[in-house]
Amino acid sequence: MADIREILAALSPEDRAIYTQHRNEIRRSYLVAHTETMGMEKWAEADDMFLDYVDITLALLYDRAGRMMATKDLVGDDKATIEAKINTADENLKKVDVAVSSIKGNAGGWSNGVAK
Repeated sequence: MADIREILAALSPEDRAIYTQHRNEIRRSYLVAHTETMGMEKWAEADDMFLDYVDITLALLYDRAGRMMATKDLVGDDKATIEAKINTADENLKKVDVAVSSIKGNAGGWSNGVAK
C-alpha cells in the first residue's frame, strides 16, 4: 500500500485539504464509536486494518474521480487483501463473542437492547 504521503502528494492542494478533512472525520468518528463502545484498551489489529481500509477507499475514490496526479499505481491490489483480513478478523471476533455470550448466559448485561 502506498504511504499516505504519496497519496497526498498525488492530489492538488485543494483536493489534499478535502481528502485530509474527510479522512480525519471518518477516523475520528470511528475512534469515538470504539471508545464509547468498547474502550481504547480493547483496540485490536482489526481496528487498525479498518482505518487503513478507510485510507485506501478514499484514495480509490479520488482516483476514480480522476483527481490523482500520480505516475504510478498507489493503491494496487492491497485493498482486496486488507478487506479479506478484516473479514477474517470479524469472523474471529464473532466466534469470541458467541463463546463469551454462552459463558455469561443471561445473568446481567443487556436484554432487548436495554441495560439491566
